[in-house]
Amino acid sequence: MQIGNLEVELLCAGYFSLDGGASFGIIPKAVWQKVCEADEENRIRVACRSLLIKTEKKNILVDTGMGEKWDDKFIEMYAIDNSSSLSSSLSNLGMKVEDIDIVVNTHLHFDHCGGNTIDNSGEIDPAFPNARYVIQKGEWDWALNPDERSAGSYLDENYQPLMQNFGMVDLVEGNFKICDEVELIITEGHTKYHQSVLVSAGEERVFFPGDLVPTSMHVHLPWIMAYDLFPYDSIQTRKKIFKRAINENWIIALEHDPVYEFGRIRIEKGKFIFVPEER
Repeated sequence: MQIGNLEVELLCAGYFSLDGGASFGIIPKAVWQKVCEADEENRIRVACRSLLIKTEKKNILVDTGMGEKWDDKFIEMYAIDNSSSLSSSLSNLGMKVEDIDIVVNTHLHFDHCGGNTIDNSGEIDPAFPNARYVIQKGEWDWALNPDERSAGSYLDENYQPLMQNFGMVDLVEGNFKICDEVELIITEGHTKYHQSVLVSAGEERVFFPGDLVPTSMHVHLPWIMAYDLFPYDSIQTRKKIFKRAINENWIIALEHDPVYEFGRIRIEKGKFIFVPEER
């Protein structure tokens, strides 16, 4: 996708499966299964996508998927499908991992930063050796000291070595501009310091919400993941973001939707809806 002087791509970093009930919170299965089929273990298949932004000076990658540092038990539990990876997706564009200058993590749950690092014969190395990793300081602090509810989502090997062994992490606080065209926006709800990415060029806007809006189904305000630590804040943040997205005609780039990659937010009969857009 060309917007202004930028190139924007959604890269597939694989697929995995999550419990359907946890994915849709209070929404009954009788409702959500009409739009999202579950397997025999009540899991739904979701995508892992990363946003690649190519500016005139920098190649910026937002989120890195599940990565490949998993044992057989973990792979089976989440039905991880790495038939498509970030490295192969970059290769399809004629790029290498060395070409990435900046990696942004929306937050530090394992399905968003598992690809930050690689296991190199027992040594944890950066997957993008020439990149700076940009993370919210509040999210970093929480990841190092999570509560019992969220501890299983934070795995040190995905981010700690980047700071301790390589000094590659830049901690930022609050809304932050990577460059004139790329802005990080705090979108709390899923986690306290979750950040989304707004790309602006001319009159066009592309918004990568991360887990604020993981799939097109989560545009409906009551559809909130049980994984959200602050569900009330999720609703309030989405309402604010959706109103701006409609007013400015943003393109929404979805990280986890199993079918749709891009779309726009509209209002129909007083409710927010997702309208897919072919690219």
